Amino acid sequence: MWSNLKQKISDELSARVTRIVNDLDTKNNTPEIENIFSKLTAEINTKIANELSARISEINSTFTAELGKNNNKLTAEIKKLQVDFDQLSVANHSSSSESSSSRLSDSALEESRSRFKRVFDSNKEKGETLDYAFETVRHEIRELTGYKIGKSAVKSFYYGQGDPKFNIVMAIMSWVDEKEITNNLNNNNASSANNNNENNME
Repeated sequence: MWSNLKQKISDELSARVTRIVNDLDTKNNTPEIENIFSKLTAEINTKIANELSARISEINSTFTAELGKNNNKLTAEIKKLQVDFDQLSVANHSSSSESSSSRLSDSALEESRSRFKRVFDSNKEKGETLDYAFETVRHEIRELTGYKIGKSAVKSFYYGQGDPKFNIVMAIMSWVDEKEITNNLNNNNASSANNNNENNME
């Protein structure tokens, strides 16, 4: 772009110089020609320098403005990403804390499994298959707690397999508590009935 501008100005002034030189040459006035040529050359250089300076200043201003806009956008994006990262870190920390607080210790888990196995075996009907008993317990747990538990989860807990979720353990132990209370009441009633029969026989 600058070379085209310079060439255009140079061509225009050269044409003017040529006309002047031709005109003065007929008068054989060489010193005056040289003086005019020097002035025109200086004028050309000054005009080109001023034009280039103006163009460069314009480009610098435009570039600086665009750079400022881009920097502002980049700063805003960095701040947004920082906020998102901070929120994600807080969420992960909360999730980890909740998960840690919702896990049973190994000893508590083993104790729960032992209680479940004892109550399960005592409530299993004679001749009833384990598979059927697991399905029965699964159904009773869902009716008691509303928690959707699979037969495989009950079976795994009975055999001490895997690391059950906290909610599964709580649902199973709710069933255990209910069965233990029911069994105790039944035993007390049976004991009272036996005592009454013995008293009547006396």
